[in-house]
Amino acid sequence: SLLAVIAACTSVVPYLGPTIAITPAIIIALVTSPFMLLKLAIVWTVVQLVEGKLISPQIMGKNLHIHPITIIFVLLTAGKLFGVVGII
Repeated sequence: SLLAVIAACTSVVPYLGPTIAITPAIIIALVTSPFMLLKLAIVWTVVQLVEGKLISPQIMGKNLHIHPITIIFVLLTAGKLFGVVGII
């Protein structure tokens, strides 16, 4: 669907891309029904958690030969020290 194409294109932008991608889906869900908005929030949260905590660290770790926990620790530390710029 068109929403999937938008999500795929914006997902290249780290951290901000998923937020941009979900905006049209939120608008459509709001127009459709409040229950649809709830389902959207649940699915988006689960997808972001799985991708951010499991998939990305695994892929980065295999390509860079760094343990996934090290990557998560570095991201958390950089985020705490330098904010959004540190995470990017």
